[in-house]
Amino acid sequence: MKMLYMIKDILNKRTTILLIISFIMLIANALLAPVILILSKKLIDYIATPPAKKEMVVCIIIGYIIFQLLNEMLENIKNYIDSDIRYDMENIVNCKINTKIKKLQLKYFEMPQMYDVIERISTTVVQGIINSFDTIMGVLGPLLLLISYSITLSFIKWYFPVILLIMNIPYLVFLKKRNSLNYEQYKKLSREKRYANYWKNAILDKEFIKDIRVCEAYTYISNKWKKLILKIYNKEKKLILKIGKINTVIQIIRSFSLGICLIVTAVMVLKKEILIGSFVLVYEAVNSLNTNFTIVANQYGSIHELGMFLKDWELFNSFDEENPGNLGEIEFSDIRFKNVFYRYPNSKDYALKDINVEIKYGEKIGIVGKNGSGKSTFINLLLGLYYPEQGEITVDGHDIKNVLKAYRQKLMCMFQDFLKLPMKLEENLYVGRKRKIDDTTEYLQKRLGLKMNDILGNLDDKGRELSGGEWQSVALVRALLYKKELNIFDEPTSNLDSTTESKYLQFIKDKTENDTVIIVTHKLSLLQLCDRILVFKEGKIIQDGNYEEISKTSSEFKELLESQSSFFRSQM
Repeated sequence: MKMLYMIKDILNKRTTILLIISFIMLIANALLAPVILILSKKLIDYIATPPAKKEMVVCIIIGYIIFQLLNEMLENIKNYIDSDIRYDMENIVNCKINTKIKKLQLKYFEMPQMYDVIERISTTVVQGIINSFDTIMGVLGPLLLLISYSITLSFIKWYFPVILLIMNIPYLVFLKKRNSLNYEQYKKLSREKRYANYWKNAILDKEFIKDIRVCEAYTYISNKWKKLILKIYNKEKKLILKIGKINTVIQIIRSFSLGICLIVTAVMVLKKEILIGSFVLVYEAVNSLNTNFTIVANQYGSIHELGMFLKDWELFNSFDEENPGNLGEIEFSDIRFKNVFYRYPNSKDYALKDINVEIKYGEKIGIVGKNGSGKSTFINLLLGLYYPEQGEITVDGHDIKNVLKAYRQKLMCMFQDFLKLPMKLEENLYVGRKRKIDDTTEYLQKRLGLKMNDILGNLDDKGRELSGGEWQSVALVRALLYKKELNIFDEPTSNLDSTTESKYLQFIKDKTENDTVIIVTHKLSLLQLCDRILVFKEGKIIQDGNYEEISKTSSEFKELLESQSSFFRSQM
């Protein structure tokens, strides 16, 4: 029922019509099969019992060929229609997954279990839902054939279909057991397979290839991948062997059904109770019946197996989504953190502890602190990507959860790990938004020696790969082009030389003069833009004040100043 509900949920008008047409052709094929079988029996009987009328033999042969051709034509048309159905379903299902991922609260992406679930649904459930259409449609044809062949066999001996059914029941039990074993193992191996894919892809990733070559890490990474693959293979091999043994016993039992029916029919032929054509009919009907029972059983097994994997689909859909909020607009005059605590999933320690701070519109705030002090977590909470475990964050007095969509429209953030698209410079800057040209874009083109239509990155043979600083310049200009009331920069100039950094600092200053600016940085040169500094240490704000106050009273800030001063003195 769950599967049928999901299928109903992703049907559209076009796909429904195609399914109806496919179903009609399926019924036609199922009805044609026994007709073709009976015609072949008649043909053998006429030839085997002379004198046969030539006209009747020719008519049977012509009829046999016509029905056979018709059957093939219908099958080909049905396959063409089914390919359209599968294409539609694949697009619809993947769009639903992508839409869900887009809305998920960011906390789930800190959980390895989440990636395990996505791994399973992306490789199994997506294909399973698509195949479920084939399963439902595919089971109807063989089921109709089972009925028609059973009726045909019952005219020879009424108990033939009964014997075949009884002998095939163990196969159904076996399929259910096999599917349970497969699912449990797949669930256990999903993380190991994800790690194996990671090590395999790391060797080919252009971000890592230089490090791998220089550090001579290829053998190490390759061995990690080989060990995981061998471990996965050994576990899968044990299961295959176990299933194979059970399946062998089942097939022996099923073979008895064929033997019994053929022996009884052969005896009847020898006693001249029936003609040789009936023996051929029984032989083909029993084989076809067993084959179609296998198909029906396997389709049932697929439905049963998909039902187990749908537990992952249900789990995935149960993950909390971001709430866009119920307010369409906000003024954005202040943001307040009140007794905010936050810790990441699967972590016992708090990343932020008792944060109390107010950010007023128009302020220029610098955020400093050592690695792991809580700066990035604070920014993620400020952006509404994470929600506090304790305390609250308000925007204009409203809980951030209730105004998230309206609030996001008021902010811009340049992340340290920014977007790099192997596309034109223009597409990297505007990412589908309205095109703007100003002094920042002109400076960028001049500095890079590129035009807007030039392709970046080496994915295209006409593209040009940029240095880290050049990519950062693109990201910085993109941020400035679409600056908002609240503008957040996370290490915006970490890869820039001092001359280029000075130019972009001036751009930031000029373009955000009347807006709120928050800069996370280890480079104290950026703090000249700020009229207020927050110093983080071990998840707490230990100092809040202007540059002069902080430099005199904060030992943490003094240490940062001294470490950079010492570095520059050592370089002179």
